[in-house]
Amino acid sequence: MPVGAQAIELPLGSAAGSREAQITLDGKQWTPLTSSSSPLYDGATIRTGNGVASVLLKDGTQLEFQPRSVMGISGSRAAPVVKIAIGRVLLRLPASSKIVLVTPSVRYQSATHGMPKTSAPIRVAASNALSSDLLGEIVVNQQGGSRIGLQQGEILARPVNEPSLHIVKAGQSVSIPQVGAGDPSFRALLAQALPPSGGVQTKVTPTLPVATIPVYDQSGGSVGYCAYDGSFVVSSGITRNLTAPVPAGAIPPDALTRPDVIPVFTVEPAYVGNLLGPALIEAGPLRCECRPIPVYDQSGKSIGYIAQDGAFVSSPGITPPLTNPPPAVKLPPDVPPDSRPVFTVNAAYVGYLLRDDKLRDNRLTEAVALCGAAPVVAVVGGGAGNWGVGLAVTGLTLAGAVTGAYFVSQGENAVASPSGF
Repeated sequence: MPVGAQAIELPLGSAAGSREAQITLDGKQWTPLTSSSSPLYDGATIRTGNGVASVLLKDGTQLEFQPRSVMGISGSRAAPVVKIAIGRVLLRLPASSKIVLVTPSVRYQSATHGMPKTSAPIRVAASNALSSDLLGEIVVNQQGGSRIGLQQGEILARPVNEPSLHIVKAGQSVSIPQVGAGDPSFRALLAQALPPSGGVQTKVTPTLPVATIPVYDQSGGSVGYCAYDGSFVVSSGITRNLTAPVPAGAIPPDALTRPDVIPVFTVEPAYVGNLLGPALIEAGPLRCECRPIPVYDQSGKSIGYIAQDGAFVSSPGITPPLTNPPPAVKLPPDVPPDSRPVFTVNAAYVGYLLRDDKLRDNRLTEAVALCGAAPVVAVVGGGAGNWGVGLAVTGLTLAGAVTGAYFVSQGENAVASPSGF
């Protein structure tokens, strides 16, 4: 290299987006992400509003960031580091990937590279390469807690503020809350989040999760609640206990049973998973989120629930009353005088009901939007044996995928995901 010549910085991968998705290198100049591939360099930040962003790294890792997500990338081509400040990301990691996925509460790393190497080499036939990939999703809430769910493969999860190490395997979902002081770099990333209306960013203030589902142990005792994103919050006695124990038949035959875990249930009763200390483990995806959300009146009395379409359904006494009534809420003066404020299990304000039980000022829009998504199978060009998974989302239209990842998703209202996802 001639004297004075500077090395050319190589991109860590490429990114593409649809609708409201943006990228920046300095945190000041934001550029829209389109269906055309854009290079992704060390120090870049990506945020999504109502859109999605797809990332294809040089090591073969594929990530798709769902609406209301913020991430930053650093490291090298061989060992990238992705920080997820908030949101939901679908992921596909090759067995050879050395990527580290970091949230405010957990560091995730491939089990292949995170554990001491054995003397015996692992060989994967070329025809079975796809079967060795890790498939799953990570959800990070505003409190910094995170949940990972895997459909294939396994990954190491190391909580930031404790020495324990979890090995998450296919079919499992593990939620770990944020404990102690958080990393300031995540607060800086979170401050870059797009507001619900898009446009200029506003300061994001973490709040309690609004959409919550009370959870009970097998004796019927109140142990806490699940947020809509699947995270679990320990809060013993937040509601009255159930009037009867949960039937033993409510635990699936294939559920993990061992002395150090506590099986937990929703009021139906429906099995949620097991508690290992404060962490929810062995919980399958969608066992916490996307359930009817019980609501309470100002006195803490159970009056019904919010369905997945966002509508209120009157069903008095569907859950036990709250142990402590919610704090008093004064509705705006233009609200009809016979309107009633309603709350979720953590006493978070949901909105108010008109005389005809129509819900107004609904604070559950984000939860309902997440529950409106369902995985769908996509058909990928390029020969037999190739397949992918897209995401069906109400109200959205077909969007472009990462350049070079050609596929066609069957059905209407589908958002394209990276090839093979």
